[in-house]
Amino acid sequence: MENDFLLVLATCPSEEEAKLVSNKLLAEGVAACVNILPNIQSHYRWNDKIEQTCEFLLMIKTSSDLFNQVNLIVQRYISYEIPECIAININNGSTQYLNWLTNTLK
Repeated sequence: MENDFLLVLATCPSEEEAKLVSNKLLAEGVAACVNILPNIQSHYRWNDKIEQTCEFLLMIKTSSDLFNQVNLIVQRYISYEIPECIAININNGSTQYLNWLTNTLK
């Protein structure tokens, strides 16, 4: 799993939903850490309209091997019609942190 880590971003409409998704990801062992950032101002196009809303951003640390499982949980427990689930490769990090990720993930 070395150097095969991802930062997955997902947004939720409420703090309760963000906590639920975070707990499911951690309980299943498919995330080593989930940060919940409150009060994210999102501006986007939806159904040919410009929309604005306040959301909660999940920053999920996982591996590329576990992305599909993370995505399944996001799709199942986030109530949006099209839940966001995008991944960014983690190309660098402290050795200690990356070792912790390796040892924490299933």
